[in-house]
Amino acid sequence: MTASVYSLLAALSKESLTNPDFYAKHTGARNMSITVGTVVSDKPTDNTDKPGTVLGFKWTPINQRDLYSKTGKKAIQDVRDALRNEANSFPGLLQKVQQLIFLSCAPDGVCRNIRQDVLDIPSDKISAFGEFVAKYQGKVSTIQFSKAVLDQIDDLVRVGLAPSLNYQETVNRAYDNIHGGRQFALSYQVIKRVANGNDNHRAELIYDNGITDSITWTVNGSADYIDRKLAKSSIGGRLATEFKGRLTSDSGDPFGKGPIWLSFSGEAKWLTKTRPQYSFQASLTIPIQTGVDFPIVYRWANRQDLIDQTRSEVRMGLNVDLGRLAQLFRP
Repeated sequence: MTASVYSLLAALSKESLTNPDFYAKHTGARNMSITVGTVVSDKPTDNTDKPGTVLGFKWTPINQRDLYSKTGKKAIQDVRDALRNEANSFPGLLQKVQQLIFLSCAPDGVCRNIRQDVLDIPSDKISAFGEFVAKYQGKVSTIQFSKAVLDQIDDLVRVGLAPSLNYQETVNRAYDNIHGGRQFALSYQVIKRVANGNDNHRAELIYDNGITDSITWTVNGSADYIDRKLAKSSIGGRLATEFKGRLTSDSGDPFGKGPIWLSFSGEAKWLTKTRPQYSFQASLTIPIQTGVDFPIVYRWANRQDLIDQTRSEVRMGLNVDLGRLAQLFRP
């Protein structure tokens, strides 16, 4: 089980994970997580068949996917600016349309089939303009529009909607920038085994980046140390990479059912006194409900640990996100 320090603080404080104030105050806590659990042991490999205890932590000093990172704050400001421009544009658009209709359709609501080159209301007609707008307020359907007037209204709306289109594009761009932002993390994990069982230590560097709005590339490297209590210990390393793609759209709801994911990954491991091990994996993750996913995994390896024999297998299971699942039962 892995939990962020942020989720633990929220649970201890009895705060919602999405409380805006609490979320903004604990950015650093979201960049740290701890892992605890157990793992199956294999007698030939681990010198015991009793489960090992897993302990680990992860720190993400660069996390552009957080809303309050530098990238996130810039995205928020861009959206605010675009929204302000959109809001400011609407009153001007409405006034221009009203002026066009008055100049073309006053006084009886029957529009002449001409285009208006100038939409300014002469000073001597301002009073009449106000009376015309009041008369047809909520009764625009009674005006007999001509083709020229309708075409000119379309032109005004097309130009006037530019800020709205820009706002939507800005929102989409902000989402993509945060969703695919760079992350760099450092982690350490140990598997402790009782009695004469081997202990496994791993220190790891992890980097991932969004290549597109639906494809993420991850690469990581680690230094490994196996503490063999009854034999000489081993040291080695690992290099792995993964391409992960979203097959269905993301709802954007943090507590909604997630998208379907497809990933391809490869791994190379080196350890003293053993042949290198190479493996390939393909994974399809299907969401069942909020916080519960069903992964199907195919894995091939050029050899098993300590055995020079090719291995190919398919696995299925369940991934459970307790933080998201718990939100379904909050009052």
